[in-house]
Amino acid sequence: MKKVQMTSAELKFTLTHLIKNNKALQEDGLKPVAISICGGAGLGKTSVVEQLAEELNIKNVEIINLAQLDELGDLVGIPVKEYYMTKTTNETQSGKFIEERVINAFIDQGWQLTNNSRMSYSKPAWIAGKGEDGILILDDYTRAAPRFMQAVMEIIDKQRYISWKLPKGWTILLTENPDDGTYNVTDIDAAAKSRYITFDMKWEANVWAEWAEQAGIDERAINFTLLNGNEIIKEDKPEINPRSLVKFYNSLKTIKDYNANLGLIQNIGEGAVGPEVTTLFTMFINNRLDKMINPSEILDTKKDFETIKDKIHDLIKEGTDYRADIAYVLTTRLINYMIHTVKNTEITSLFIDRVKALVVSNCLGTDLKFVLAKKVINSNNKYNVLMNDESIVNVILE
Repeated sequence: MKKVQMTSAELKFTLTHLIKNNKALQEDGLKPVAISICGGAGLGKTSVVEQLAEELNIKNVEIINLAQLDELGDLVGIPVKEYYMTKTTNETQSGKFIEERVINAFIDQGWQLTNNSRMSYSKPAWIAGKGEDGILILDDYTRAAPRFMQAVMEIIDKQRYISWKLPKGWTILLTENPDDGTYNVTDIDAAAKSRYITFDMKWEANVWAEWAEQAGIDERAINFTLLNGNEIIKEDKPEINPRSLVKFYNSLKTIKDYNANLGLIQNIGEGAVGPEVTTLFTMFINNRLDKMINPSEILDTKKDFETIKDKIHDLIKEGTDYRADIAYVLTTRLINYMIHTVKNTEITSLFIDRVKALVVSNCLGTDLKFVLAKKVINSNNKYNVLMNDESIVNVILE
């Protein structure tokens, strides 16, 4: 049975619960739950976890790319010989295994050496000195060599390896590519899979656009992706993925006028994302959609709102010519811009008046103005003032 796929936003919501739940499990002396995120290359599986760690203020985040390791010691530590040593304090004897290299230091502190010894492993460099509460990301788990996959099983299941263990409050996350014939991965048997739970990750243009707005991706590229997302990212063409798209877009970052540089863009596109996506991109430019009005201009209180409405109308049109796709792009961009880019100090009374005029007018269409009003107001406290406006409330209640 095919598992339900999650967007990055849905994954972050689920992972937030599981990370907090793992801490509670460990407080009760129970084993935490390991998690695997499965998805195609370039979807941002690792980035989602890194973003979430930042949002949850988790400072300890360790990423180990299992497919790039050559030495097993880099993962599990170096084999060392340990001797059992004892010490009597106030007639109470205590004992523990001590690495051979530091025995003399313990003897100086009154510890006694015994004949009991064992081979063990020192803590690997990536975990040495780390404190409580953290995330260990085992990247490209199913692309690792078999010996690394065997070694990591104990870490996944028990959060330890022979003589060392992770600090309290850690969660282990794996990333893997699907075993669908597209990727060179190792098949995982049922026994191994039972050691963790798996979520399948999918890509959605609107979720990517929210990230792109914050990451500083060129707004022309964001508009193009929102318009053509379903034609760009396809499961049967894994070579075109969000990572390759961003590389393409960043390669055009310094080009101010796309139309005057179509030949250059064509050459770069062929090498970065192939002819199909490049053709869609050049059509986007030829239709002058790269010059689409942007959120900052729409919300610029120095510009006459009637002029802004006319520009929006020229793009969206009406009646049988109504461009619902462009209306969707403008609405999505406005929501992301208002939530993630506009600073609290910029929300003046004039700015609020512009937002109200935009929502109350029909320039974006009835359905989309409702989405705009609801999402912006529910996003954070900086737009709470809009809830006091009767015209805005009426839009939400319609």
